[in-house]
Amino acid sequence: CVCTCASACLPHLLKSAPSEEAVATFLSSVMEVLRAVCVHPDRSVRALAYGPLSSVHGALNSAVAATGSCSATLGGIAVDGIYECAMALASSCGYPQGYFDDLSLDNDDELENERDDVRNVLRSVTDLERLDGASAMDSSPSMLVLKRVLGACSEAVALKGGDGSGASAQPIVLPPETAVHALSALAKPLNRLGQTVAAAAEVGNGGGGGSTAASEEVLAVAFRCLGDVAASLLRAFQSPSLPAETLAVSRLSCLATTSFAPLFSDVAPMSASGDSSSVPPPLLSECHRALSLSVGAAIASASAIPELAFESSLEGGASMFDIRGAMRGPGGEDHVGIIAVSRLTVESKRLARMLLALPLPPSTTATASTGNNVGGRVGGGGLLSDLCLLHDDLKASELARGPGVHHGAGVCPKSRRIVLGAISRLSLLLLDGSATAGGGREAADGVRAKLRDLFHGPVEIVAAASRAGGEMSDAEKFFRICEAVFDLASFSAVVAASLFSAESHAEAPALRDAAQAIVDSSAAGYSLLSTTCAVPDATCTQVSCFGGCQVWCAPFPLSEHRKSHHLHHSVHAPFCGLSGEGCEQQFMF
Repeated sequence: CVCTCASACLPHLLKSAPSEEAVATFLSSVMEVLRAVCVHPDRSVRALAYGPLSSVHGALNSAVAATGSCSATLGGIAVDGIYECAMALASSCGYPQGYFDDLSLDNDDELENERDDVRNVLRSVTDLERLDGASAMDSSPSMLVLKRVLGACSEAVALKGGDGSGASAQPIVLPPETAVHALSALAKPLNRLGQTVAAAAEVGNGGGGGSTAASEEVLAVAFRCLGDVAASLLRAFQSPSLPAETLAVSRLSCLATTSFAPLFSDVAPMSASGDSSSVPPPLLSECHRALSLSVGAAIASASAIPELAFESSLEGGASMFDIRGAMRGPGGEDHVGIIAVSRLTVESKRLARMLLALPLPPSTTATASTGNNVGGRVGGGGLLSDLCLLHDDLKASELARGPGVHHGAGVCPKSRRIVLGAISRLSLLLLDGSATAGGGREAADGVRAKLRDLFHGPVEIVAAASRAGGEMSDAEKFFRICEAVFDLASFSAVVAASLFSAESHAEAPALRDAAQAIVDSSAAGYSLLSTTCAVPDATCTQVSCFGGCQVWCAPFPLSEHRKSHHLHHSVHAPFCGLSGEGCEQQFMF
């Protein structure tokens, strides 16, 4: 009844209070009851507070928008109540003690749904989308709530025991996952503030004392908070044994990094815009620190935490959110650490260039394989080098697991291929004259050589499968060729096009053999889709390829399909993803 009363009465009273003193007393009493509801042990009772909080917040914003201000007394009571209720909800939906002791269990759907609902509440009470201009944002109730929520998160995750750049004698203390969960929910209003600061900087209205000072202060706190979380995780990854809560905190940190990508894109490259004085150096410093540590933590998480600790339960399982040992977003299908890095590389070219130039903290991948760099430093080090090392480690784990086994050490093939795509994009950007800064020709040659090695790896697999003859079953040939083609498809189109380049064939005969094998395999596959083979019999072998595709292989060698298939545009276009003008653009190693 109290929640229904709050939803029905408080919006009207905030907009047109007949007696401020009486309304203040009533408002205080109702908000006190709502706070008690938000900490109730029953989640169905806590859910009753969602509607009233959104209603009170909306009414408060409307009152400020209509009159330009709100009663300091009523506004203060309402903002305090909204903030305290929001934080109570965030604290009440944490994972219970021992939740991750058995990672093979399904997630608790009701708990995960509640966490999603609380994220929506936090986004609602800090919403800045309908406000235009820094002045309107600074005076809005949403900004007041945002500042207080961020302050609480920052205090909870304040870094203890080092900055993640090296070993520390102090014990590893990870931040509470409830605070990181709340921080990740604030990405939308923070991205809006980032747009405001960037727009002001472009016209020269930024600077510490300008109209965006309050926004800059909030962003600095957010960057510091995210950086502290990432630094704590990096320290944890350097430890011989990971704390039990590492999976939950790391997953949330990567989700926050992914959501902050537009904010990083707006603020991080400011120093390279030619007018760095328009953004205060402290804000840039916090931004660059958070970006560097967050990327390092995402890469380290992809190296240290398996995507699936046990077999996934999404298909046919009782839970919509997979097992508890899934390093994925809710209901997702890719490792969140890899998604975070990939999102940052595709958000904008200027952010990608910033990432290439940004020094990263030591990564766990740098000490893998007897302490040596598996692939060697690429382009002088940094993000591209760490991603190459990460891919080599993940590929080794994938081979060790065996075909069709996607749980255990490492990540699923699809996640690894996302790393390949990021490497390809960053390599081409680095080879672009506008992005080649420092290292010169030597660095460019190193990047080109590593990209060639990564691309020729699956090419050699296809070529070897086509030459195997009777040493390899047809089912295994198809499986290896399909897996390798998925790898090749992960590269940028301009790189994949070299597979069908006559000039490339002359320099590397394996490219021509691979291209021919791909065309032959495709022709063989299509021939088996005829009506005469609509229902496979006992002479056919079913092979489950990645992604769920089913390939039916008849027991005859691929060479019998080599009739008159020629590598012309109409044949190779479906495989390289290019057509028309795009096929004329070739990347030469």
